[in-house]
Amino acid sequence: LKQINMHARVVLCGAISTYNSKRLGLPPGPSNYLNLISKSARMEGFVLLNYASEYDKAYRDIASWLEQGKIKYTEDLVSGLQNAPEALLKLFGKYGGNKGK
Repeated sequence: LKQINMHARVVLCGAISTYNSKRLGLPPGPSNYLNLISKSARMEGFVLLNYASEYDKAYRDIASWLEQGKIKYTEDLVSGLQNAPEALLKLFGKYGGNKGK
């Protein structure tokens, strides 16, 4: 927020990095949040369920982009139910690199 532009918009989504935190309570917020005021900026939470009415359109758009090669992705397939716990922990950066959710 130190170098935020005039009328900027900051989107907050998810808190997966805090799910396994040993800290009690809420994670600390930005100490320089007052820059939002001087820059007439906005910080807003993003909840996926707020956009449920647009899921069908998003599904069609994303399918089209995948077909056109506009979206690149990698898969990490794990076989065997016995490997499920380790595979789940990979989402949180354990046992190998986290490549996204």
